[in-house]
Amino acid sequence: MWALGHAGFFVAGGYAGAVWAQAWGLSPWAGLPIAFAFGAAMGGLLALLCCHLRGFYMTVVTLAFGGLLPALVVVMKEALGGPTGRGVEHPINVGALPYAHGDPYRGLFILSSLVLFATLWLCWNLVRSKWGRASMAIRESELAAQASGVGTYLHKVSAFALSAGIVAVAG
Repeated sequence: MWALGHAGFFVAGGYAGAVWAQAWGLSPWAGLPIAFAFGAAMGGLLALLCCHLRGFYMTVVTLAFGGLLPALVVVMKEALGGPTGRGVEHPINVGALPYAHGDPYRGLFILSSLVLFATLWLCWNLVRSKWGRASMAIRESELAAQASGVGTYLHKVSAFALSAGIVAVAG
């Protein structure tokens, strides 16, 4: 599946994680799982609508979605704060992370690196699981995977939702 609309999940995850955690009075760190859950839910919903499409059509639908969300951010300026976003009163203090020594850039690098390595480790393990073997079977031949008993539609939906959640955390 070629999905080009993940910029939309990046935007949605950034808004949901930062703004909702603050609105609900939660720690800024709670924004990361909120962003994942919201992005995965959006990705699952979009995938349910378009995973039956193949090839070029799936790519076009996801690309349109990726262009739609940033446009909605501009149009819904009152609710979302426009292209510059909404301010967050208590952001994550990345300068206070271990080995950051008060430098926010170093702290952001450390946080990004930790999230990257955790994601790579989880994906590495996921590929070697039963779910990952089913994904590889679908990649090679969807018809053969279906004949082997793999639920290809729901499998593709869950893969799309997982990737959307990961991108939303990055946002």
